[in-house]
Amino acid sequence: LGVRGNNVFPRERYKLDYTVYFYTFPSKIWGVGYDAGNIDDNERNYSRIKFEAKPRFLWRVFDNAYVGPVANFQYVKMTDLNDDVIALVGSAEKNFMAVGAGVSLNYYSRDVVTNASRGWLFQLDQLFMPAFFGNDDKYMVTDLTVATYKKAWKGAIIAGADTFSQVIEDPDELIRQMRDVRQTL
Repeated sequence: LGVRGNNVFPRERYKLDYTVYFYTFPSKIWGVGYDAGNIDDNERNYSRIKFEAKPRFLWRVFDNAYVGPVANFQYVKMTDLNDDVIALVGSAEKNFMAVGAGVSLNYYSRDVVTNASRGWLFQLDQLFMPAFFGNDDKYMVTDLTVATYKKAWKGAIIAGADTFSQVIEDPDELIRQMRDVRQTL
């Protein structure tokens, strides 16, 4: 169950993009950590409940290009835990919450938001999940989405999309590595 929307303001000077959803679905777990997760016989079933909200407010910087803040809130809870699952998970958290904020860069040349027949979408979100937002760990998330739409023949559209996501668990270590690389150049 969810809501996804794009609100475009007069003269396309601003855009509000948002995604809010709630869902539950069956999942599997093999344990916590690489060693436990690498044993096929550990496979157990459980259910996962997830709520996520991700709004972006974007300013147009030039034709089809926007930049602005993005926020993210996620809550995930493990449910339907039988004794086998509890034994695998042990003292690990069964609930997860993450709160973050960052910047979104967006190039958008699609002809129609809800039913594109031509154009491109490039969207880069860089989110920071600091401990002072209430997160257990600090980390960064980079999300990149690229999509294109081409008319194949009357009534047929070929659409292609790809998404890349990367989580950096220790932003301070990344900054130190970048500093070291710059000093060696």
